[in-house]
Amino acid sequence: MRAYDRVILVVLSLVFLTLSLLAFALAWGWNPAEQVFHWLDYIARFDGARPLAAGIILLLLSLYILRLAVRDMGTAPPLAWESQLGQVHISMSVLESLIRRSAQDVVGVQDVEARVRARSEGVGILLSLKVLPDVNIPAVVEAVQAGVKDYLKQTTGLEIADVQVKVRSLVRDRKPRVE
Repeated sequence: MRAYDRVILVVLSLVFLTLSLLAFALAWGWNPAEQVFHWLDYIARFDGARPLAAGIILLLLSLYILRLAVRDMGTAPPLAWESQLGQVHISMSVLESLIRRSAQDVVGVQDVEARVRARSEGVGILLSLKVLPDVNIPAVVEAVQAGVKDYLKQTTGLEIADVQVKVRSLVRDRKPRVE
């Protein structure tokens, strides 16, 4: 969403929020129609149910529009680079999905959470792993780091600055052992 779209949505949501508060005021007996808008005078002639309904509708609309305005503020912009045929954009969620896929291919890794950061020297990756018991944790971590770095380089062509790994917990092996 573009910045001016967000500004418009925030302004509209504040307008709707103000109108909903005025409608609630009408429902509770306060009549600001003569001071604020002529159309509020028309609504004030009704019983308390219609202004209350209008207030609820306007409040819900304002909250929805405000949610739209701030919904994508926390998401990182996609990584972009130039190729021979033009500009390439890849979203952080796609990179995180590729990273999880690559890391879970390593024997001993049960679950992966990935975070990606764009840096000037390349992409920084932070992984949080759940590993199976009875594995060599340093060997698994090294295999994950090398595997993720090679896989991303091969599939996206991105330079990987570093791959940091945090072993979050040990999990039970879901497969029953046969003896």
